[in-house]
Amino acid sequence: MNPVSLLLLSSFENDQLFVRYEKQLSLRTDDLKFDYGEIIGIKGVVEGLKKEFSNSERNKIYDVLEGFYYAFKIPQIGKEFDLLRIGSKTVINIELKRQVPKGGIEAILEQLKKNKYYLLSLKKDVKLFTYVLEDNTLYYMNHNEILQITSFLELKMELMMQKELYNEDINKLFKVSEYLISPLNTPEKFLRGEYFLNNNQSEIKNKILHSMRYNETASYGLTGGPGTGKTLLLYDIARDLCKHGNCLIIHCGILSKGHQVLNDSIDNLIIMSAKESKQIENFDRYQFILVDEAHRMHRNQFNSLVQVRNYLPNIKMLFSYDTNQTLSIIEIECNIAERINDLPSIAVFRLTDKIRTNPEISSFIRRLFDQKSHDIKPSYPSIDLLEADTEEQTIELIKLYQNRGYTFIRFTESNRHTSLYDNINKITARDFDTHHVIGQEFDKVIMVIGDNFVYSSNRELLCSQHPNPDYIYLKLLFQGLTRTREKLALVIWNNKKLFEAALSIVHSS
Repeated sequence: MNPVSLLLLSSFENDQLFVRYEKQLSLRTDDLKFDYGEIIGIKGVVEGLKKEFSNSERNKIYDVLEGFYYAFKIPQIGKEFDLLRIGSKTVINIELKRQVPKGGIEAILEQLKKNKYYLLSLKKDVKLFTYVLEDNTLYYMNHNEILQITSFLELKMELMMQKELYNEDINKLFKVSEYLISPLNTPEKFLRGEYFLNNNQSEIKNKILHSMRYNETASYGLTGGPGTGKTLLLYDIARDLCKHGNCLIIHCGILSKGHQVLNDSIDNLIIMSAKESKQIENFDRYQFILVDEAHRMHRNQFNSLVQVRNYLPNIKMLFSYDTNQTLSIIEIECNIAERINDLPSIAVFRLTDKIRTNPEISSFIRRLFDQKSHDIKPSYPSIDLLEADTEEQTIELIKLYQNRGYTFIRFTESNRHTSLYDNINKITARDFDTHHVIGQEFDKVIMVIGDNFVYSSNRELLCSQHPNPDYIYLKLLFQGLTRTREKLALVIWNNKKLFEAALSIVHSS
């Protein structure tokens, strides 16, 4: 996406053609949602700036109006900026409003604070403005994050002081991993509050906390697919709840180092595994119980919590779950997600916006599991497909990519029986298996699939039985692949048919 002149955007009168007009100017690849309020807002900014130029300096207005990125969204996150102009030392952001929003001046200030957080990653001085068309008022947030009314003369001076305007694809400047923090993988950033919830997350959080505050119900469900931000939202809610009472988080998996950091750092918070929670004799010391990865609970563990809920109705319980992230036959048969949904008076909230998953990677995973999927992207630069004929070649490729900063996620092994992947896992075992990455995420991931994976006549991925008859290879593969945020490498070992099929996915367009 390239910058355009505000003069060109403000002079276009045909509303119906504006989207196509802007697209051919900016070369954007994403869809632009037409907002007439923003267009007349741009006109207001242009007119306001023009008035600050005398007749003798009239020609300078053209330079000042150049170099703006309109309606840019940070990929994956969806954070949008109305107008951005990027120089060698400063970034100028102008937000456009028809009128003061319902939240008043405070809402304008909060938006600019969020914008500042994201723009500081560019390592430049950030200048933040909001223009309100209704009363023709320009606001500026100063370095102390105080909102004040300013003039178009001040905006003009800031624009004129910018040097060496950036005029390439703005997407190159924003690295998603700078903003997608995980409470488990980057607990320090979480504890410092270096993140923002998206609108979907914020809305659900507010509804849950409001409902708890007014005792509308005692049970809550939080569901959504991989990458929708369930874990971040659960821990963000927990941190708020800890201000009002003792909070227990039950993690239905293996605890990570991040869990320990949070346990040691947040007052009134206890995090334990589902296995450890069996030792709790009295739950009455807790006001809130939150269950992460609840779809992996055993039936007796879930039943115990239901009993606690019945005996201690004042305890508020929140279950976070995803039916597609089960890893074993027992978990599928237990169907804890359905049991959660059947709890009396439960309020279930669904996250729908994917914020962690790279769209290309998400598309590739869908098409890897089902070649009939219509989720096709123009290209897949985030995917590296690697072929290995031998075990030795496979190990070399894994080590090469580990050296490049990739995390190797291996299939969880059987404690009693050998598997196709045992030698590879032993030699490259410095990273994680699929059960140890539950709830976590990584910028770069590499996995291996061998000749035990094939496609059915219906073009769906199939696999042989895992040595542990309770585990399902396809589920373990899905769990590992969906931990990826930015780059995915897949080694296809001794399986030319599958390699050719995978190549056809990334080169189908």
